[in-house]
Amino acid sequence: MPKIRELCDDERLQVITEINNGKSYREIAKIHKITIGGISKLKKKVDSFGTLKNLPRGHRPKATSQREDNQIKREALKKKFISAKQVKKNLNLNVHVTTIRKRLRENGIHGRIARRTPFLTDDNKRYRYEFAVKYHKMPLTFWNRVIWTDESKFEIIGSKRRKYV
Repeated sequence: MPKIRELCDDERLQVITEINNGKSYREIAKIHKITIGGISKLKKKVDSFGTLKNLPRGHRPKATSQREDNQIKREALKKKFISAKQVKKNLNLNVHVTTIRKRLRENGIHGRIARRTPFLTDDNKRYRYEFAVKYHKMPLTFWNRVIWTDESKFEIIGSKRRKYV
């Protein structure tokens, strides 16, 4: 399918003037390098609407109202780790999950992967600090005699899966 070239306002005016002067559609099409159908549509538009300008095109109406959009935004900001499916379920909306994601993006709320931080209690932090203070000035010969074992990872709280915020 060939690319369609949109005529500027001056070209449209020339085409209509030539039609009114009695030139055939075929001659005009050859001069301006546009199709005969394009000339015909332009003539019909001028006859119907009386303008050469582009007319506003219709759009599909939004599936959600402004009130529902605000509810979606509030729900997502209230609970950081909530998914679009859960928002739909909580608000009992009759729209697709993709629509909810679009509304969130329109409001500047984008899904991100949460940063993983180690689970350290205040006691753990204190023990680590005391260890560092106690051994920070030890010579290299001391550390050559220390045997380090491999550490195993045990997940008591949480999981290693990615979390989206």
